[in-house]
Amino acid sequence: MTKSKDNKNQDTRNLEINDPRGSLWRKWDLHVHTPGTKKNDQYKADSGDVWDLFCKKLEESDVFGFGITDYFSVDNYFTFIDKFKNKYPDSPKVFFPNIEVCTSDVVNKAGEEVNLHLIVNPEIPNLKSKLGEFLSNLKTNETNSSNRNIKASELSSTKDFEKATTTRKFIEEAIKETFGGKIDVTDYLLIIAAANNDGIRTETEKMDGKVRGKQRKAAITDEIDKFSHGFFGNSTNVGYFSGKKRLDSGEETIPKPVLSGSDVHSFADIDNFLGKKVVNDKGETEKGITWIKSDLTYEGLKQIVYEPISGERVFIGTVLPGEKLPDRVIRKIIFSNTSDFPNEILFNDNLCSIIGSRSSGKSALLAYLAYSVDLDSTRKIKPEGPAAKISWEDVNFQVAVEWGNGLSQHGKVVYIPQNYLSDLSSRPEDITAMIKPVLFEKYPEIKQIYERLQIDIRDTYNGNIIEAVSKWFVAKEAIKSLEAEVKEQGDKVAIGKVISGLEKKIDELKKIASLNDDDIKSYKELSLDLHSKEIRITKINEELGEIQGFVYRDNDLGKDKVIAIETKVSFIPSIESLPLTLQKKNHPRYFSMVKYCWWFSSKKNSGL
Repeated sequence: MTKSKDNKNQDTRNLEINDPRGSLWRKWDLHVHTPGTKKNDQYKADSGDVWDLFCKKLEESDVFGFGITDYFSVDNYFTFIDKFKNKYPDSPKVFFPNIEVCTSDVVNKAGEEVNLHLIVNPEIPNLKSKLGEFLSNLKTNETNSSNRNIKASELSSTKDFEKATTTRKFIEEAIKETFGGKIDVTDYLLIIAAANNDGIRTETEKMDGKVRGKQRKAAITDEIDKFSHGFFGNSTNVGYFSGKKRLDSGEETIPKPVLSGSDVHSFADIDNFLGKKVVNDKGETEKGITWIKSDLTYEGLKQIVYEPISGERVFIGTVLPGEKLPDRVIRKIIFSNTSDFPNEILFNDNLCSIIGSRSSGKSALLAYLAYSVDLDSTRKIKPEGPAAKISWEDVNFQVAVEWGNGLSQHGKVVYIPQNYLSDLSSRPEDITAMIKPVLFEKYPEIKQIYERLQIDIRDTYNGNIIEAVSKWFVAKEAIKSLEAEVKEQGDKVAIGKVISGLEKKIDELKKIASLNDDDIKSYKELSLDLHSKEIRITKINEELGEIQGFVYRDNDLGKDKVIAIETKVSFIPSIESLPLTLQKKNHPRYFSMVKYCWWFSSKKNSGL
């Protein structure tokens, strides 16, 4: 038992064949059999005409592009077109002839022949006669009594159609004979091979637990791949046929589009499969929903050959590709009381650029879009006005936008006028302020990471930075202090030169004085002794300074008098107690001090 899932997301308003909004995503089903199909016809109507019911169901479906399919025949295509156009003359829906042919190629373990679908351009001049000619040129593998290959146009009975097969060579010959030898085949038809039932198998599919498909008939499979412009399959085949190295020969090929068709043969099939996703009891997808972004024309359909990657022009899935929230899409801009712009301009939901010649109004259109949504912000960003020599005060007409939800207010835009980014590059804070809201809305997880990092920066990293900066300043001061000390000591090289010079002078003096090592030793000892005595003299002078306050000079007597002192000098060193070195040298300052002490002691003891 299979289950179908419908999709009602598609906006079906004003979906003309060539919509003024440009290419739109729509549902397509290029594998639909009609009542009277040559094989396995199960169409039955409880009442009324079977064709009327068939036309009604297709018109009421949410599918817009159809491949009207039959085996080796286009008779039912033209019957359907006449009935449908008569019943629904204003329908925007489009229908393509799909000639399904069974080839004699068998490439899988199940022994299934490969079916090819020839999707024909319905705009070919004299289409009916041209397709009649093509079927008259298309040979089958069946021969008549004269051993001549029976042509597809000669098939008549159900049995004839059930056993009919052809080859890729016969198809190629019929195309050349009908449309010419030097043509681009895609101008006339697209060849779509079946990739699942009644078709080639990809290496990802298995039978009895073993990989099948590109093994015994790998070479034939490669040739069918190269012969086709695309494949009928489902979403599981998309990745395989998007690869460039899928051929068993190792030869590089091009990506090709994958379509999913309902292959309906009854009204029940239409109700359950058309425009719906079908899954089996195992949860596996048996039929998918095909979306194509193009005009409802053959040229639009042909774009899938040039942009075959899923999501570019073709997509198999339940949900409308790239669907956006209505309040995030501007449907149109409306102008009143001006001849500079049309009354209204419709926009595509997937609009990414406005193309036009220089000074054709592209920048002005963007400015008016932004102005109608957020006047204050727009004037702040572009204060000079919407266009050259036009200020905002000169705008004397009304302009408004209509959002995807039908409202004219509450939307928001980010306006980036010409040359604004180059000016903005010098203001990184403004760039961040513009990018953050868009980025955070699209990727909430990035917003969470950003906010967490901001907390870490505030609570942890800022403290670490402050501490590191403080240590840096301390280290800088220490280095500065050390550099000053080094500077005071002088340059290392210069100091070394001075020391070397002194040592050299010492050596020269030694030679001049004819001093031996003992003399040098005695000289150094005497120098040290003199140095210690000089320190002692300095100390005595300091002590003399301290007692000076107790003595004053009597100018009348010409003598020093002691103001008041209780100190009694009870000891005067004898000359003999002086160091021999000083006795020999008759140190004058020391003897003066001793004399003074003698005089002072005698005066004190005599009561003066």
